[in-house]
Amino acid sequence: MMSSPNRVACCAVLAAVVFAPSCSQSSSNREIKAGWKSVPHVVNPDVEREDRELELREFIFRREIARPVRDEIVFLSFGYADDGNWIEPPYGYCDRFSDLRVQIMPVSDAKLLDRGLTSKTLGRVGHIYYVQILQWLDDHTVEVNHALYGGPLYGGGTEGEVYEFQDGTWQLKSEGKHHIE
Repeated sequence: MMSSPNRVACCAVLAAVVFAPSCSQSSSNREIKAGWKSVPHVVNPDVEREDRELELREFIFRREIARPVRDEIVFLSFGYADDGNWIEPPYGYCDRFSDLRVQIMPVSDAKLLDRGLTSKTLGRVGHIYYVQILQWLDDHTVEVNHALYGGPLYGGGTEGEVYEFQDGTWQLKSEGKHHIE
């Protein structure tokens, strides 16, 4: 029979041999074949409404990304298309945020890894922020969903929030239902 110190040493070696390979595999950060890509934003044929939708999205994005989680890339999206893919903001839309102290990129630059998102071009960690117009309730009122997505089982947002355009600015009319993943 082995002495107690030898038994402890033997168990430690056995544990290292048996468990180390699985531990090293779980610490990888491999790319996930997400099955999604970005698709172009479909412009609202009503030019005035399209302009107001862009302004509303900017209003919500600015509120949400003013305090980023950390030194991260902020990927912007206009929500999900019917096929489940991210909706790409129009070309140049991200330039509206050049005054903020955070790097803003379109959602097409996001790469999904098993432990989160990184920028395809810069390699830095990031989160997708999206604002999706659900419907116009009248000529001045819009229902939206907006959220943050950081990768598998990491995100949260608000569904069914209502904003009203009054005196040339957007204002929150009623809060939606909050959720966390």
